[in-house]
Order: sequence, then structure tokens, then C-alpha cells
Amino acid sequence: MITLKQLAELSGLSVRTVGRALNGQGYVAPEKRDLVQSLAKKYNYTPNLAARNLRLQSKKFVGIINNSSRFTANARKLSMLNRQLTGSGCWPLLGCVKDAAVCRNMLREWAALAEYVVILQETRRHILDLIIKTAETLPLKFIYVDCPEISGSNVITIDRSGSVCRMLTELGRMQFKHLVYCGCIPNRLAGIKMAQAAGIDMQISVIEGSPEFEDGYALGDKVMQCRADAAFFDTDRMAMGFYRYAAEKGIKIPDDISVIGFDDEEFAALTTPALATLAHPREKIAGTVVDMILKNQDAPTKPLPMEFIQRASIKPPPGK
Repeated sequence: MITLKQLAELSGLSVRTVGRALNGQGYVAPEKRDLVQSLAKKYNYTPNLAARNLRLQSKKFVGIINNSSRFTANARKLSMLNRQLTGSGCWPLLGCVKDAAVCRNMLREWAALAEYVVILQETRRHILDLIIKTAETLPLKFIYVDCPEISGSNVITIDRSGSVCRMLTELGRMQFKHLVYCGCIPNRLAGIKMAQAAGIDMQISVIEGSPEFEDGYALGDKVMQCRADAAFFDTDRMAMGFYRYAAEKGIKIPDDISVIGFDDEEFAALTTPALATLAHPREKIAGTVVDMILKNQDAPTKPLPMEFIQRASIKPPPGK
């Protein structure tokens, strides 16, 4: 059976134009549309998915590739996106792929049904390269969410560093004088440097560690030796490791030390005390994606800020 690309070559038109002529979405000159449809009929180009899409014109199918759903913060982004897409009259198609060949085949299948594909926080360069190359050959529009290696009007970014800086500024207003940062993630460190460059009146100590539960627990002694007012961890998972250390050592949070995480994982609000954290702008991301699809808008030019959620794990130092 003839492929969409071969049909484009026979007609002398772009793949995107051929796709529009077949699915009835977007303007195509009548003579070009007639040419494409006659060639499609001649060579029996009748994909089942395309036919189904034409029967269900009241719905928009949107592909979503999410390879990072094992972290609940990313799963919550996906859940919010699904909810808003469904509420706006769209049908999400979910894919989780780590193999380039599988991804290529999946996108080809989606091309017969969907117009847009959303890429959620993909950091694997070979997958991104494949998607970029595929965008040139298939009638699909891609929206990249939180993919730092991609730039353009179809890219939604998150301001992690600026959000860390604003969080530290807020802690300074609350009279915190000494904070220990535990981790190694570059955008957290960049946010700390931004706050220091802005002249924040706070001593900041740094303890390197991986952003996992085990390191949060293992670094407990070093954290307490700093005698800081607060500890800021790379992730909520890491902060939970310190929670366990504190429980075993009889350390009271936040009386002895305030604790702040990052990500707003689902469990952050359920711990005792509830964990203060920086939350991803899930609702804003989903709303922006929906607007880009339904209103044909570009992504915001400025990165979306994170929210500093102040919960029971922080309070100003004694006597302040």
C-alpha cells in the first residue's frame, strides 16, 4: 500500500498539504485537493485511522509521549493534561517509548489520526532527534513541554532557577539566616547563585548528594552539623530521606530545622509535618497546551514559574 510520503512525491506537494487534503483540516486549493484525493483513490490510500478520524470530526486526537511517568510529579502533569484535553473535547493518545524504531512507527500511525503530538519532559537526545526529523516528513505538529534542549515557538519551559531564587528571597523576608542546600542539580544551583548575586542576606551552605531518598537519609549528620535554620533538598524524595533520619534521631521538624523539597510529589502534602516544596505549574502547562491546540497560539515567551508552597515543615527561626 502507498505511504503518505509516496503520495506527496507523486502529487508534488508537501506531506503536510497532502495530510490536510486527506483529513479535511486546514485550507488546500481545490485543484490540489482533487489531485491528492484522486491519487489516494487510484493507489488505494485509505488508512483505517484516517477514516475513523473523518467519522469523528467533533473530536481532536492529541498524541502524548511521556517517558518519565515513574516520578509522581511527572505523572501528575500527565494527569492534569489528560483532564484538560478531555474537558476541551480532545481525545489523548498516550505513548511511552524508549526505542527509536518503536517511536517512529507509533508516530506514523498517529499521523493518520492526530494533528498534534505533545512531548512531556523528554531528555533522551536520540528520541528528540528522531521526533525533530519526523516533524519534517509527517503532517504532525509537535508541542514540547519542559524539553531543555529544544527551543522555538512550540516549546513550553519551566523557570526552575528563577523559582529557586524567588523561594530563597521569600525565606530571607521570613528572617532565615542560614540555609543548607543538599543536592547537585544544576538549575537548583543556578537559582542559588542568582539569589546570591541579587544580594540575599542569607548564608548558604552546599552539601553534594544525589536527589534520592537514600542520600537524604545519609546526609542527615552533615546537615545538622551545619546548624542551619533550614535545609533545601533537590527533590521531595530526598527530603523524605531526611525526614526518616530526623525521626530516628529525635529531631523535630520544623522546631529544630525547617525542611523544603522540590517537585510537590503527591505524598508531600500527606507527610507529618506536611512538606514545604516548589510545585510544577501543572495546571498552567495543561492550559497552555490546550490553548496552543484549540486557538492556534504559540507557547509563552517567558518560562512558567513554579509555586513555593509553604506548609508545616517551615517556620521562622526562634526569636525572629
